[in-house]
Amino acid sequence: MELFDPSKITTWISLSAAALCLVAYVTKTVVNSKLGDKTTKAHAYSLLRTILNYTFYLSLVVVLIAGGISIFEKYVNNKERQAAREIAKANSLIQEWAALNDTDRVTATNSLRNAVERYPSYETHFLLANVLLEQGYFSESIQQFNKALTYMRTKIGLLNKANALMNLGKYEDALVVLKEGLDVESASLASEILQSKIHFGIASSFLELYQVNKANQKNLYYLEEAEKHLALADNDVLNNSGHETDILSSYALLYDLKQDEPKAFQYYLETLNKRNSAFWGSPAAMDLARIQNNIAHLLVQDIFSSTEDNENAYRSAVSYANEAIRMYRSIGFEIGLGYAYFNSAEANRKLKKNNLALNNYMLSKRHFEQSGHTLHLKTVQERINMLE
Repeated sequence: MELFDPSKITTWISLSAAALCLVAYVTKTVVNSKLGDKTTKAHAYSLLRTILNYTFYLSLVVVLIAGGISIFEKYVNNKERQAAREIAKANSLIQEWAALNDTDRVTATNSLRNAVERYPSYETHFLLANVLLEQGYFSESIQQFNKALTYMRTKIGLLNKANALMNLGKYEDALVVLKEGLDVESASLASEILQSKIHFGIASSFLELYQVNKANQKNLYYLEEAEKHLALADNDVLNNSGHETDILSSYALLYDLKQDEPKAFQYYLETLNKRNSAFWGSPAAMDLARIQNNIAHLLVQDIFSSTEDNENAYRSAVSYANEAIRMYRSIGFEIGLGYAYFNSAEANRKLKKNNLALNNYMLSKRHFEQSGHTLHLKTVQERINMLE
């Protein structure tokens, strides 16, 4: 921390007092050194006292003014700190919005409502608008975006307002807002991403307008505009920020609506592959594989009373186990593969498909050995010996 902070009023109070004291000291020293006789000295000291009195009262006035300013500044800063606490409290909850329960979401929303009422600003209105948008209160979120935008016109504010309008089916209104967003000046990578998102939003609006107004004579215009803005959105800036799949999906829809089936098929297939690539290996895939594997395990336990129902259960078990194998393979989870191949082998053995069952038992054994998991190796080996 610096000894003298020019932004603090107390610094200027101290400097003012020090300067006045220095003036008084210099005055006293000069008088003592220059004047010799007592009468003159008495007169000089009287003059000095007058100067010091004026100096004191002047210092007092300065201190009182500075103190008043300091108190006012403290009040303002305290108000700002309270606003910051309200916003920080809500913002911390917003960051984990997907994992929040209903009570915490209500808490976050109420904190932002309090902040908006007591300390209206771009930030408070913008955060509240986003929370309302997330909860599906589109009309109210638009009102809050409008209030935020009166403080400052931003690309993200206009983009999110347009999203709310699109959710209400007001695509033409959304287009007006998005086109305004294109003209908002900002120089940064984040701005480039937002610019591309705005183009994507415009393209999406035109695609929706085409589907709503297929009989309208302007329908070809909608598709032309959608294709133009998709091309502007399809760039490395947006693709590298995780939106490539959304763009591919929109291209697929565009060519589907244009009845260009080969191109539509190509983009639908690319979209499917991208989404699968993003899913395989994720925690969600791991959890889904575990659930499917557990279902397969249950279905091979002869849980039904009739032979026909159990045979159908075995066939379903093979499907569930194979899906689990596919997911575990993408993750490289050896123990999971051991269990999934074992369940598939059990189901195939009960369906009298012994060659397929034997192959899966061998694969189960290999994955258990590679993982160092030996608990079920004896059972797997017994099954292999039985079929060989």
